[in-house]
Amino acid sequence: MTDNSIALACSSGLFIGTVATAFAGADKPPPLGFLWLVVILAAVCVGVFVRLKRHLAARRAGERRRVGRVGVEGMIGGAGLAVALAAIGGGEPSILVPVESRLLGLVFAAAVGAVLALAVWSIAVQMQARFGKT
Repeated sequence: MTDNSIALACSSGLFIGTVATAFAGADKPPPLGFLWLVVILAAVCVGVFVRLKRHLAARRAGERRRVGRVGVEGMIGGAGLAVALAAIGGGEPSILVPVESRLLGLVFAAAVGAVLALAVWSIAVQMQARFGKT
């Protein structure tokens, strides 16, 4: 497997897994705003594909300290997703969400983004090692 195919498999798996998890927690049928989530997740996963290719190439070239960068990029991606969804809006218009709750949600989304990024990175490194591309 090449670095491109590893990055494609990992980013596709991330997209399918996150959409499936979101769908499992959504109302049935999902509201129209769910499509915005899918579109934004698709854009995030394209970014994951591009960055994962770069990180795998750097790892193959001998750079070993990537975990911190991957975690920070995951935090940025998770926080960016939360900000994008908040900017689009949706939900019940009569409910006013306090600033503290929005900040807590942003921190939580950043943490989940970091965990997912590190999990995807771990899987990509294992695939690269298993298929002889180290």
